[in-house]
Amino acid sequence: ARRLYDQVDELAAEMGADVEALGGARSWLSIYQGRGAGYAKSTDDELRMAARVSAASGVLLDPVYSGKALYHFCAAARAVPEAFRESRVLFWHTGGQISMFDKVQQLKAVLPKGQVQRLNVPMPGA
Repeated sequence: ARRLYDQVDELAAEMGADVEALGGARSWLSIYQGRGAGYAKSTDDELRMAARVSAASGVLLDPVYSGKALYHFCAAARAVPEAFRESRVLFWHTGGQISMFDKVQQLKAVLPKGQVQRLNVPMPGA
């Protein structure tokens, strides 16, 4: 995470911010680890949360990046809610919907029965 904080400080300085007066990114930015089981390895709980968020908001969260990141951020927020009270939270959705192709079978297994009419995803090049 140190490298990310340094990059944020550099970008802020390039945009004209007085990084020293702001106390540096470490004083106003918290980075949470959302790696989980590893790249492209999703748990059923991570997939269920991504499906719930997508159903409730219309925002599609992929299971490799954004869905996993939001799942682990929410776990951190639930573990220490007082750390987030009266705070501003920015969740950076990075896209990644293409990774949904690889998770069709696993997603079908965790989606509510009877609510999914069809989940046919054409494979690229097929």
